[in-house]
Amino acid sequence: MSEIEAVDVDGTDDVDTGAPAQGANPFQSMFYDWVQERFARVEVTGSAQRATWCPEWWKHPEVVDRLQALWTAHIAAEAEQEDENGNMAALSDWWIRHWDPHRAVLFDAATGPFRDCSMQRGHLYDGDRQEVNAITPARPPAQ
Repeated sequence: MSEIEAVDVDGTDDVDTGAPAQGANPFQSMFYDWVQERFARVEVTGSAQRATWCPEWWKHPEVVDRLQALWTAHIAAEAEQEDENGNMAALSDWWIRHWDPHRAVLFDAATGPFRDCSMQRGHLYDGDRQEVNAITPARPPAQ
C-alpha cells in the first residue's frame, strides 16, 4: 500500500463498532475523510440502478487499494491544478481517467467487490459465502 499503513488483517481497529480507528495515523484519517467526502457526492439515479456498497468497505483489500489509488491521484490532480503554470483541467481529467473506471468496477452489482454485500444487511450477508476467495498466484520455479 502507499504511505497509508495497511488495514489490520480483519480490516478493523475498533473492536466495538468494527469501524477503522480514527486518528491513529494522520494519513489514514485524511484518507478516511476523503472517502467519506467523495462518496457523499455519489449520485445514483433511475429506478433500475442501485449503489452496490459495503458498509464495511475497509474489509475489502481490493477496494482499499483502489480508493487509495484514487485518493493519491486526486491529490496529484489538485496539486497540478494549483501549480503556478498548472493544468486547469487536471481535476476533470481525474474524473474521467481515474474515477469513472474505478467507479464502474466498485459499483458493479454482478462482478464488483461488493456483490455479496448489502448496505442494509451488511458485509458478505450472502449466506452461501463463508469466506472471500482471493487469488493466490504461485511464484514460478527458479530457473
